[in-house]
This record gives sequence, C-alpha cells and structure tokens, in this order.
Amino acid sequence: MDSIRNGWAARTAVAMSDDRNRRAAVVVKYMQSAGASLRVIAGELNSAGFVTRNGKPFAAESVRRLSSMFATA
Repeated sequence: MDSIRNGWAARTAVAMSDDRNRRAAVVVKYMQSAGASLRVIAGELNSAGFVTRNGKPFAAESVRRLSSMFATA
C-alpha cells in the first residue's frame, strides 16, 4: 500500500511542478471564486489555449483534480 501512496505522491509532485498546471490553477481558483461551474471553467481554459500536462483539452473532471491538487498546496 505504501508503494501506491508513494506513486501517487510522485505523480502529484510532478503535476504540481508543471508550469502549465500552475498557470491554469490560478485561472481555476479565480473562476471558482466567481462561482463558475467546472464545465464552464474547462471551456474557458480550452478557449484560452490551455491544455493538460498530457496535451489534452480540459474537461470538468480534470479541472476538479487540478483544483483539489492545488487546494492542498
């Protein structure tokens, strides 16, 4: 079980160190404070040219993950 936790921690650390994720997280935090839904935030990120760390467009679930990851930071 420790190896699973260590793997998750390593993936989270890599994701948090990604510059694109840090910039997107600022937008997510701002839009959430304004009351925007995850789906609307994903659409705005995609319209602004943001992509996930893997080069894919944002979806509501990826916004949720990004938000929760940086909320604990």
